Amino acid sequence: MMRFNTFDLVIMPDTFNDIPLERNPVLDFLNHLPMSVRRHMIFVLFGESLKSNDRMMGFTMSANVVVNSQDLGKITDILMPAISDHQMLYRIFSNTLEELGKI
Repeated sequence: MMRFNTFDLVIMPDTFNDIPLERNPVLDFLNHLPMSVRRHMIFVLFGESLKSNDRMMGFTMSANVVVNSQDLGKITDILMPAISDHQMLYRIFSNTLEELGKI
């Protein structure tokens, strides 16, 4: 499904299909997307061992946002600022590319 469609938001448990993250085909697929596609997507990873909003953990796992499973009831409160930050970052990035004549 992901090969034929682009998604603005992807939310996945860290135990998806009982496959460790380092061998997870979904994460591998996302990591190999062209940056022009990936930067328009927000990838959220959740799990029991994850610390919500830990940016370094998210970075190491190629996720924009990580959420502890116990915080899923507050996912809107967690995602809204993350989405806003993501949009602001890439708006600035896109504007800069446009000014440089790269897009």
